[in-house]
Amino acid sequence: MMNGARILVVEDEPLIAMELSQIIEDQGGVVAAVRSRHEALEIAMTNVFDAAILDVRLPDGTVFDVATHLQAGGVPFMFCTADSENPQLVSAWPGVTVVSKPHNSNIILSSLQKLLTTHT
Repeated sequence: MMNGARILVVEDEPLIAMELSQIIEDQGGVVAAVRSRHEALEIAMTNVFDAAILDVRLPDGTVFDVATHLQAGGVPFMFCTADSENPQLVSAWPGVTVVSKPHNSNIILSSLQKLLTTHT
């Protein structure tokens, strides 16, 4: 399904990051998983990705500067967060998919497929 698509996963919870990575890899995607805002920004600036899944709150701050960088580079992304009902998140990022934690694998896959389809 993903045909080698490169997906950035930014998630500070190791079990969730592992699960997201497995879901993507099982569908033929290639994952780069990082656990902090700093790591995410660094890898986003030095690598090319087809899409990204971003947790909002990380140990070293929010992921919004990473999202801004990805958006400027034309990389589609979605948020996967326990804070999905935050009206500030929705209003600040109109049109960006927000998936609630705990997430459903089918929703993650369908959302990623939409991102990849709009990116190509």
